[in-house]
Order: sequence, then C-alpha cells, then structure tokens
Amino acid sequence: MDEFLRRHLNVPKGHITNLRNEKATRERILEAFRKLKSNPEIKRDDAIFIYFAGHGGEADAPAGWPTAGSKIQVLMPQDVNVVGPSQSPIAPIPDRTLAALLNELAGEKGNNITVVLDCCHSSSGTRGNENAERVARVARLSQELPRYLDKEFHGDSEEEAGRGMNTPTPFLTQNLRSHILLAACGADELAYENTRLGRGAFTTAFIQTLKTADVHKLTYMGFMDRLPNLPSQNPQCEGYHRDRMFFDAKLPGADRRFIGVEFETHKTYKLKAGTAQGVTVDSEYTIHADHTDVSDNPAICRMRAKEVGPFRTILEPIDTITAIKIPKPAYAREVRCGSGQELRVHFSEAFERVLSIQDVQQAGLSSNEPNFGFIVSDVDNAEMLVDIKDTNDGKFVIFSTREQLATQYGYKQLPHEVKADPEIICRVLRGAARWHYHFKRTNHARFSGLVDLEFYRLDDTHGQFNEPGMLPVNPDENMNRSGIVDLVAREDHFYGVKIVNNSKVDLYPYLFYFDLGDQYIEPYYLSQKGTNWVDPPLRAGCSHTVGYGAGGEVPFAYRLQDGQAVDIGFLKLFLTTSPADFDSLSQPTPFGMARGAMPRNDVIQTVQRRGNAQQWGTVVATVIQRSIRRHVRYFP
Repeated sequence: MDEFLRRHLNVPKGHITNLRNEKATRERILEAFRKLKSNPEIKRDDAIFIYFAGHGGEADAPAGWPTAGSKIQVLMPQDVNVVGPSQSPIAPIPDRTLAALLNELAGEKGNNITVVLDCCHSSSGTRGNENAERVARVARLSQELPRYLDKEFHGDSEEEAGRGMNTPTPFLTQNLRSHILLAACGADELAYENTRLGRGAFTTAFIQTLKTADVHKLTYMGFMDRLPNLPSQNPQCEGYHRDRMFFDAKLPGADRRFIGVEFETHKTYKLKAGTAQGVTVDSEYTIHADHTDVSDNPAICRMRAKEVGPFRTILEPIDTITAIKIPKPAYAREVRCGSGQELRVHFSEAFERVLSIQDVQQAGLSSNEPNFGFIVSDVDNAEMLVDIKDTNDGKFVIFSTREQLATQYGYKQLPHEVKADPEIICRVLRGAARWHYHFKRTNHARFSGLVDLEFYRLDDTHGQFNEPGMLPVNPDENMNRSGIVDLVAREDHFYGVKIVNNSKVDLYPYLFYFDLGDQYIEPYYLSQKGTNWVDPPLRAGCSHTVGYGAGGEVPFAYRLQDGQAVDIGFLKLFLTTSPADFDSLSQPTPFGMARGAMPRNDVIQTVQRRGNAQQWGTVVATVIQRSIRRHVRYFP
C-alpha cells in the first residue's frame, strides 16, 4: 500500500506515517491519530487516508457499553496481550475508540476521510475455506476489557457507562458523515490473506481496482461496482458521502438519480431496482458508462422496463444496440415514468385565463428532465390545485395540496409562489408528481405492523463529535403517538429515531424525510453498500437508532420561516429483506430553495457550535412543526 500511494498516487513520502510489524503498537497507532488532528500542514478538507491491515476480532463488551449483544469488534495492534507497564495485558483497539478518534479528527480537519480495514470484523465461523495459500486475518482474544478503556476519547463516567442502547451497528459507523469506511468483509465474515503474496485479498483487489480505473473520476460507489468478487467475503462500503469522488470532497460526485445495471448474459440486462424503488412497467431509461453528471456522461442507448420484480427489473432495448457495447459497470437514468405515476392536477379558471395548460404540458415534453407527468383532473379528484394571483410584482402561481394527512390539520397551500412561466410550473409539477408517487406507494409484507418508528428529543451529552454524543432527553417519552409527531420547531432542538424490529426477520432500513411544503425527499439513513451481500443493520428482535447512539447519522432539526405558523413533513421508512439501493429516491426541492427542515450540514454546524423471500414494506409518521406549542391538534 505504501508503494501504491507513492508511485501511483504521487503521495510524498513525508506525508505517510507507516507503522509496520513491531512499530504498530497500540500507543503508536493512537498517537498517529492524535498527530493527524494536530498537524498544521493538514488543512480542513484535505484528503486523509487511514489503512489497517492485520488481525481483527471480537471481544466481550465491558459492562455498560452500548452493543446489540455481548460482543464488540476490535483491531489487534502488534503488542496486544503483552503485559504493559501497568502489569496488565495491552488491550486491542475497540471500534468504539476508533469511532471517537475519527469523529474528533473530522471535527478538526473535515470529513474527507477514507478508512480501509483489511481485517476480520468478527471471529465467528470456522476456517473451513482456508488452504495453504489462503488464511483468515482473525485473532482470538481471551482477556477481559476494562470498563473504562480509552475513556479519555469517549468520556465515560460510571453513570454514563450504564446508559447503553440495544443497537447492532458498530460504533465505527456512529457518525456516517465523518468518514467513508471500506471494509474487507461483513461483521459475520472472515477476511482472508494470500500467504504467497503476503497481502490481504481485499488489499490486492483494492489496489488493482484503483490502478485500472481513473481514481480522479472514480466515486466510492463506482469503486464497489468495479471490485472483483472475493471468495467467502463481501467487502462493504459505509458512509453518507459514498457518492463522492475518491479522496476528493470538493468535486461533484455521483448523481444519485442513476441506478446500477447488471448483466446476466450479453443480451440480458437488469436494473438494480424494482417495485420497492417505485419502478413500473414501461418506464424508460438512458444507459450510461458512469453515474456522474450527464454533461460529461452521454447516453449510450435507451431501454424500457419489461418485467419488474421486488428489487430487480429486466430491461429491453428501445434502440438498436447490436453495434453498441455496453460497459461493465453501467448505469441507468429514468427519462420517462411508467403508467400510474402521474399527478392529478386541477387548474383554476383564473389560471386558465392567463396561461394555457397545453403550454405547461409542452414544456414538459421539451425538457431533458425525467418525465413524471401530470394529468388534468376535476377539483374533487385532484391531488394538487394550481391557482394564480396578481401582485405588485406581477402574476404568480400558487400550489395547494389535497393530501389528507396534511389538510386535516388545516395545511393546504404550499409556502412557495413561482412566476407564471410554463417551464417553471412544469418543473414544480414534475417534482410534485415524483414526491407524491413515492410518498403514497406501499406494500404489505409479512413483517408489516411489526416494526415501530420511535421519535425522541435529544440532548448533547459530550458535545461536538465525541461519542456517545446525543441521547434521548427522556428515553420513555416516544413523541410518535399513533403515527403523529407534534413538536415546536427550533434550530437548537434536535431529534432522532429508533427503529424497533419486533419481527423474526432481519431487515434493511432506508429512512427518508418527505417535506410537504418544499416537495423534497431527503435520505435520513441509507443502509451500507456491498459487493454482493451486506450485514442487516436491523436484526430480528433488535433496534437501530438514527441521529444518536451507535446507529449513525446526525440528528434532525426543524425550523420555520418568519411569519410561518406551521409546517408538515413525513418520515417514511422503507424496509427490505435483502440489500437494496434506494439512493435514487432522493430529490431536491423543485422550488429552487428549501424552507422547511434544516439541511443536515446546518444541523452539524449547530451541534458543533454547542458542542429470506424478497419482500419490502413501509412505515410512515407525520411530523407537525409549529411555531408555538398548542394544546389542541387542529388549527385554522
């Protein structure tokens, strides 16, 4: 790895700290983290690369440590189990400690941090797949870890250590925005080493993939798509910014509207999405060699959805592509929606006296954006009302929702006005159609009704990036009451959710916030990406937190504009029994500027200023945001 960094990525030797063999002691590894944080030559958002190759394993969790069961993951330094100056054996480095170090580093130097771990995440399983050239990178640990191990990093006190959470995700992914983690295998797998080459199988694949691709144009997701299959281990990619370019947080990364395409034969193409992601028969896609901006990524051909399954869709060509070679990997971008995805819209008489509906429809046909269309409806069956009004600055178009989950609380008109321009109106209706379609669709699964979405007000226990960060103010006060969350919107009030799986099925959760007023869809949590299989974050009978604890992600916060009395949004949780890609559901506001829930980067800054069979289903909670607390639920 040292040679690769210097010769192929032109990293100066003086910028590399290389701890090998007897130098890779516990104290030197921790000291290297401290030096990264204090190094004045490392500017904010400079690329930081942390690589560990060696033994990993599991240890019994000390009393009071947050963990799903009785085990935590650890890294083994060279001197582990050696009796130190304190006459106690030197401990491994727990994932909890590594997470705290990474979160502190991100707070000081920014989140352009890539972590590569070529080691086992656990010591479970056997060595049945080993041979003379292939051995597992796993070590057995028998020592009992002290309860307050590394308390200088995560600030445990005796009282705080007892506030554990039943969350299965390792602490390394606590703040999924602080770094990108590329791991050699899943938590229940072994990472293998080729003894002939003296190098881990994942390290070999990592270097070869970066050598054959243009690293300056490669995203982390694109890297995972290009990794070769490794026997008995499935590399994982975790982190919110996995759509970024490798080692570069400043360049535009992957466009999340793209969906991967896989090949079964040279004539069979499958879209890596299905009914769970909202794909319908006859929706159309352009096929591209990459998943970056279309201005530098032209379409190769056009295909149509022929057969749609839960998580995969068979595509058929629209163009004649016998002479066109489709690369591997390839990506699809929807350009025309299928049947049943249109928004029913009623235009007022006042609107039709000023603008032609045909002009608005024509603007949609001439646009290069995906065609989520609308159909003209009478007022009783409409899902959105469009009206026009005169102001001193001219004529402006206003939009009103017919969504009953909002109108029952008196919320009707969206807090945006746009110019009476057919192209602008079409853009808004296209976004509204897509928003409404993804919000309304659902599916019945055998775990339906067995997963709860709990919502909590949080308080900062340690401040900034230090673990454990925020915890519920009152763990017994779940604010989600029968699908309704009613809160006062303040920028300094933070919230998080706990997803509780009462079923007997391991699940993959994907949590989104649907802002009604701004018509945007923001991912609050997306499960990690793997080459073939990823660990289920939501185990049967367990829970997973988002916004606090070990589950990852920053908390949520909500704010209202001056003069705004109320806003409404929805938390929608998609659940699957197999790994899936829901990145393409994300949508920016079609109004140009959002007004509702605080952007996640703003939340981070505010926190820092303080300190089986393939199935899918959904859970929805309405989030009412008021300017003041009311004792009644209905308001004018």
